[in-house]
Amino acid sequence: MTHPVSRRSHAPRADRLAPARHPVPVEAALRLRAAAATEPGRLRAIGAVLVGLILLTGVLTAGEMAERAGAAHDALVSGAPPSADAARIHRSLAEADTTAAMGFLAGGDEPREVREHHERLITDTARLLTAAASHPRPEGGPAAEAAERIDLLNRTLPVYTGLLGTARADNRRGLPLGGAYLRHANSLMQEVMLPAARELQALETERLRADLERASARPMAGPALGAVTLLALVAAHHRHRRRTRRVLNPGLVAGVLAVTVLVGWASTSHAVARASFTAAVGKNMPAVEAVNEAWATVILTRGDESLVLVARGSGGGYAESARQRLEELAGPEGSTGAGLLAHAGDLARDPRGPERLASAREAVSVWREWNAGMLRAEASGEYDRATRLVIGEPGEPEGSRGTAHSGTYARAAGEALRAALDAEQERFDEVAGAGRAALRGPGEGAVPLALLGAAAVVLGIGRRLAEYR
Repeated sequence: MTHPVSRRSHAPRADRLAPARHPVPVEAALRLRAAAATEPGRLRAIGAVLVGLILLTGVLTAGEMAERAGAAHDALVSGAPPSADAARIHRSLAEADTTAAMGFLAGGDEPREVREHHERLITDTARLLTAAASHPRPEGGPAAEAAERIDLLNRTLPVYTGLLGTARADNRRGLPLGGAYLRHANSLMQEVMLPAARELQALETERLRADLERASARPMAGPALGAVTLLALVAAHHRHRRRTRRVLNPGLVAGVLAVTVLVGWASTSHAVARASFTAAVGKNMPAVEAVNEAWATVILTRGDESLVLVARGSGGGYAESARQRLEELAGPEGSTGAGLLAHAGDLARDPRGPERLASAREAVSVWREWNAGMLRAEASGEYDRATRLVIGEPGEPEGSRGTAHSGTYARAAGEALRAALDAEQERFDEVAGAGRAALRGPGEGAVPLALLGAAAVVLGIGRRLAEYR
């Protein structure tokens, strides 16, 4: 018995004819590779790289300039006011202490003008402390230390005013215990409050300086990427000219110009800003600090001079402190170009600064002679004469233009220093403000300029691609 012979079909199977399938990422890579083998594909790839570089250059440049503009804003809006307020707190406390001592010299009937002036100073100090506590600060570090000083001053200011209230009440009743309370209040001021205020001023000034130095830091990523982008654009244009024998591709040329303007604008603006911030930190800030220190020393010297007489024979420590501070202000007797006032004059940036500080130094020199006369009168027991040499005739309000006394020259020195400080602060604001303004333009214009450059490159590459259609 025979069986049919089975025959195998030799027809090709469908699965053998189907092309091999790859994962989607591999498929995309293969297509890109195939496209890159053609000139249009290479042009598209070159255009994509150039557009990406241009846009990234714009974003990085805008980010770096915005970061520095933010630091400048922190310095001038969030840093400069607290620094100036801290200096005012120190001066107001010193002047309040001095004014209280001046009121005691007039006897039990304290002049109304002196009392009102003292109350204004205390009110201003409390207001400045409230404003200082409300200023935004980063957490930790110097900011936390500044907050501690503000808290300390807020806690001790009521204690100080309470001691003065008791001292005034005893003084009106003719009790010698009033002088003891005044000296206790002065010790609290000199040993606790003024050092805290001075430390607060130093912390706020250092914060301002750090913000300005951060604003003047050199940008790195934007200029570096800008240089790479320019090299890529020039290389692409050279390739275009070599392959087409055409001199220029308008789109690529426009891209080169856009990136050149972007990088050049940012670099020039930052150089201007850096020069301004460097001058503000290195020249204007020291001038402001020097005048502040001299003015505070004038106020403190006036207080020491008054407390010599309040102490009634036991004020040798105050007398020595006043002598030392007068020497700090004007230098040793017979010297020229020494002391805080001469130093402030050397640092002055305002054109009239040296003249104002020289006037203050002359007033302090005369004040030193009156102070010496007061000390001689006090040592010989002529208390009434010594008092007149310090505050003038009885009933004559402080600040009047009546009989000359040591306060006349202390006031003249203070007025000259006030004018000098206002001028130096204005100069600082102008110089630092010019740096901040220089950063604003590139920060706002970098991305739009990069978009224009990228669009120009797209048009330039598109024009070349159109030749293959």
